[in-house]
Amino acid sequence: FQLAKFYRTVGDASRASEEYSNFRKLSARKEAEWHVNALEKSAAAALERGETAKGIDALKEVYSARHDVSSARNLGLACLESGKLVDARHFMGLLEAREGNLQQAQKEFEKSASLDPSFQDALYNAGLSSYELRQIDVAIKYFRAALARSDTPQVHRALALALADAGRADEAQQHLEDAKRLQ
Repeated sequence: FQLAKFYRTVGDASRASEEYSNFRKLSARKEAEWHVNALEKSAAAALERGETAKGIDALKEVYSARHDVSSARNLGLACLESGKLVDARHFMGLLEAREGNLQQAQKEFEKSASLDPSFQDALYNAGLSSYELRQIDVAIKYFRAALARSDTPQVHRALALALADAGRADEAQQHLEDAKRLQ
């Protein structure tokens, strides 16, 4: 902010405007960071008071803002402690994927999907991890299951890639067209 004032004082309005814009962006990022830190503290306090649902909801917000290993681990452990095994396995899969442990991530996503076969995120992520591990037929199976629960462009595109890698170009093309239609 001081730089913006300085440039305005010396008559460089363009540079003053640029510095003020940079200051506002920095302030917005700091404010968002403070908000996430407050949510994390609120989650910890709620979990300590035994308000599991409230704590998990706050941790989900923290994870959606940060997408980091620590947030995934905290959320996974909170879900595990509360008996929400489906969510716990899913978040542990996200954690393993973030750390580059794709085989373990795949196992966690598959466990989550087997506990709740209607959980589209677990099915989709099991498909993604299988695809990354070059288990194309397994990936296709999970993407089809995810698609049966959520007809989204994202799932159609993932399925199209897997089908193309399996040499099934006509099917892949159809799913790409479906993805485009849904956008």
